Amino acid sequence: MTTLSIELEQNLAQDLRTAAERLGISLAEVINRFLQQGLQNELDLHEELTPTPQLMEWIKEAHEAHEKGELVAMSWDEALAELDRMIEESP
Repeated sequence: MTTLSIELEQNLAQDLRTAAERLGISLAEVINRFLQQGLQNELDLHEELTPTPQLMEWIKEAHEAHEKGELVAMSWDEALAELDRMIEESP
């Protein structure tokens, strides 16, 4: 057995204690089962990102430029400068 100390939001800790009490097991057992389940199911801990409407518009514009053969190759620094310019000009 290993002891692990973690910080939880107060509301989450109370909800976990309540769930453990309802199940008739300890808080440690609830957390152990959750972690085991997560490992077995390869728990997805990646945050899902949603593109902004502005990003979607830029993607659409890039696709249209590609279709017309208007894309220009840029260095990394040039690309970052162009993105900065686009951000400054966005509403």
